Amino acid sequence: MLAHIDHEAPELLEAKAKDGSRFRCTEAFVRKFIYQHLWWVPRASTRAAQKVPADADEQLWRLFCRLALTIRDTGIRHPSLVVNLDQTQVIVGASDARTFEVEGSKQVSVVNKEEKRAWTAVVAVAASGDVLPTQIIMKGGTQKSLPSTGSPGYSEALDLGFIFSCNLKNYWSSLPLMEEYFAEIVVPFFLKQKERLGYPEEQDCIVMLDCHQRIGADYALAGLPMQRIQSVPEVPGLYKCIHILPLVLYMLRYLPALSKSQ
Repeated sequence: MLAHIDHEAPELLEAKAKDGSRFRCTEAFVRKFIYQHLWWVPRASTRAAQKVPADADEQLWRLFCRLALTIRDTGIRHPSLVVNLDQTQVIVGASDARTFEVEGSKQVSVVNKEEKRAWTAVVAVAASGDVLPTQIIMKGGTQKSLPSTGSPGYSEALDLGFIFSCNLKNYWSSLPLMEEYFAEIVVPFFLKQKERLGYPEEQDCIVMLDCHQRIGADYALAGLPMQRIQSVPEVPGLYKCIHILPLVLYMLRYLPALSKSQ
């Protein structure tokens, strides 16, 4: 923290208070700062850290070259036509093995020890900084598995373009749900940006996401609104360490029928 202060605002280290004292970066100050501004608290580890491949730098260089050439060859001149998306788990009720019980008890019962309650948020951001609406995915087969229309913030979420989806098997995204996300959020966003920036309707765009190559092929066969796919076969394990970079690079060229329907 001292290094950051010295680099960003060195005058703070020399400033004096009314009583003549100077700022001190004490442990108490650091604890208070990271809690109030970063919401960081001590936590027990839940999984092993992800390992960086030995050739990570080489893999990143290949990916950079692929992206640079694609952007040049397709005539993309605005960051609004490049989107990166990912899905993240949101834990509502974590399974916990700790609780309070009378000292010396032989058996200790806890609720939800074997079940974790969570849902998934599919989030995306354009290189321009524009944040796309979120897709909320919950496990279930009917609308009853989703938040009710009277839930706090529900109307606001709809106004922002959020969509709520169900998955029968689990709360993660699937091929049909990815189709829904592209059709309801990604495609309309690109169409709006092309019109705003004066691009033709058939202008290529880029969507980047983390996945295995096999899953990328499944996406292509699932009928997503694209005609061409470019993958990065040289980076089979990169998803394990760098989540904001893609394993599969999708070149989207929207079908005329889809564009007209939007």
